[in-house]
Amino acid sequence: MTTSDAIGAHRETALDSPYSRDREEAIEELARAFPGPSEADSRAILETLRDVALDATSTSERELAREKLLACFEEDPDAAAGVVVPALCELARSGKFKDDQIAAVDALRRVGQNVSGAHVETVRETLADLASDATSEDVRSRARRRLTDLDADDSGGASGSDDGGGGDGSYLGISLAEHLQNAAAESAEACRKRAVELRDYVADHQVDDDAYDEVREDLDALVEQLDVVPTGDELGDQRRERVERIAERTKRLYQRER
Repeated sequence: MTTSDAIGAHRETALDSPYSRDREEAIEELARAFPGPSEADSRAILETLRDVALDATSTSERELAREKLLACFEEDPDAAAGVVVPALCELARSGKFKDDQIAAVDALRRVGQNVSGAHVETVRETLADLASDATSEDVRSRARRRLTDLDADDSGGASGSDDGGGGDGSYLGISLAEHLQNAAAESAEACRKRAVELRDYVADHQVDDDAYDEVREDLDALVEQLDVVPTGDELGDQRRERVERIAERTKRLYQRER
């Protein structure tokens, strides 16, 4: 039996065997075979691990597949990133269980340190979206911390603490400002929610910039104004323009920090 044949057999067992022990052994064997003798074999290994991590009914199998995906990535980041990064993003956004989502968020921070180009932006965009949009507060909080950790890594600061220390978190500030810009075309309530998020973020992330105090005052005033707008109403043109202007100023403030 060739190595490619063995990979095919392990793949079939990992996905279809009725026995949990056999499935887990097949997952282990697939990870040991990476990278495969060909690009197609390597991709088959990664895609099998991805499918198990996303869809297996067994918690232990999902965890094992996720662990092995990371091991494959660390073995050969260039070969694995094209499958591993999208798989972790999908798991973080729409995993069936909160613990799987949180573990994927942590894994994204790990891979985000060792990828470049479009993959880095994909990791950051996913974490930023989860930081403000995830249904679970635990997922939102973890995504904020891991995004801040990545900013700290880029700036050479300390990072890695579950307490979320280190880093200026500028990417999250930019993302929240963009969310506020987009919300200006939605309901007053959606806009108010985004304005509160951005106001609180700016209050907690001071930057050494002459515009900082003015931006913070503008956001405080904006939230006060939106508090009195009826929930179901759309914003008028003048108020929408003001929201977009404040959001743009805030975005530029944190862009200068990057």
